[in-house]
Amino acid sequence: MRAVRLCQGEVQGGKASGCKILSDAQGSGIVTRMVEKMKYDYERFCHALTEALGKSRESPVILYGMDMGTEFVRWFLEKYWGRKPKALVGISSISYGGMHLALKSLHYLAEAGDVVLCPSPLVPDSSMTEVCRAAGARVIPLWHRMYPGVPDCDYPQLTYFDWLKHHVGIDLRGRVYRENGIIQAEHLPSDFRTVLDALESLPCEKSSAVLDVGGGKGAAVIAAWAAGFRRIGTIEADADCFASLRDNLQALGIPNFCHQMGDEADPDEGVACFCGNAAELEKELDHYQIFYMFNPFDGDVMQAVLSQLEKSFSRSPRQMYLVYGAPLYHCTVLQHGLFRQLRIMTDGYGGTTYWTFIYTTGGDLL
Repeated sequence: MRAVRLCQGEVQGGKASGCKILSDAQGSGIVTRMVEKMKYDYERFCHALTEALGKSRESPVILYGMDMGTEFVRWFLEKYWGRKPKALVGISSISYGGMHLALKSLHYLAEAGDVVLCPSPLVPDSSMTEVCRAAGARVIPLWHRMYPGVPDCDYPQLTYFDWLKHHVGIDLRGRVYRENGIIQAEHLPSDFRTVLDALESLPCEKSSAVLDVGGGKGAAVIAAWAAGFRRIGTIEADADCFASLRDNLQALGIPNFCHQMGDEADPDEGVACFCGNAAELEKELDHYQIFYMFNPFDGDVMQAVLSQLEKSFSRSPRQMYLVYGAPLYHCTVLQHGLFRQLRIMTDGYGGTTYWTFIYTTGGDLL
């Protein structure tokens, strides 16, 4: 498993209007609280999930469930253990007929020595346990190991974001509403798996700076932090979303600072947070090599952002990467001419309804 380092950097300096300037003593106290909160970082989650999986590493695995938690566990097994599950038995309905079909499937699939993982609180029940016992398969109540004592009705799923919400109380999976003229569009947060894998696939050092364009409630920033990047910035136009984003980062102990538009904020001090129109970013862009966006705005704004990125590239020539989730304006990106497509991420992300495209300003193909 890849280690994810904790950042224990110093909190210092002032913030933009509406934020207090901290003394050294105040900053030191905040750092202490931040480091304590970081115990719920991705490294701790990976350790907890590995412990819950127990001695299933060497056994054929059957995943018994059908939700985002099941898909997350499947991705986790393939990414960190290099193991594809023997089968995934989807419980498509809690009705008698749906459960009966799932049990029939399990009856024919399970063999002696198999491990049946249950990422849902709805299982294992007595019927499912009996089927596994008769086949000589071992059952691991994965959800109950990860959430001991939690009522089933609360039902946090077995994903990193749900785990964070349960332990820290942050709100990432709530939907974000953005206005586009007279239309109000509904956006879900970025999928943790796609952001992590996309960033880790880039031929960049972890010292490279990442800018999340259209930050929402901070899902992509948290994923970038989990991937080991520490020089991060984010911009969000909606004031309510921006407030939630900063609250979530504070709750996780991730150092962050609020900046006014026009500030040439250095992300070395912590996550540089801007509340405003991404098309108005200018020299602030020069700090960053990697730009992430999850379909945050319409074609006109996309064109304006690309123009600003082109000016940034002219001021400071560098290898730049664009990671674009749900790339509605893929043609706009290509027609603009700054970026060329490297690859498309499509496989292994069950439960995700969009693709992620990766572009670069030049260099070798990934």
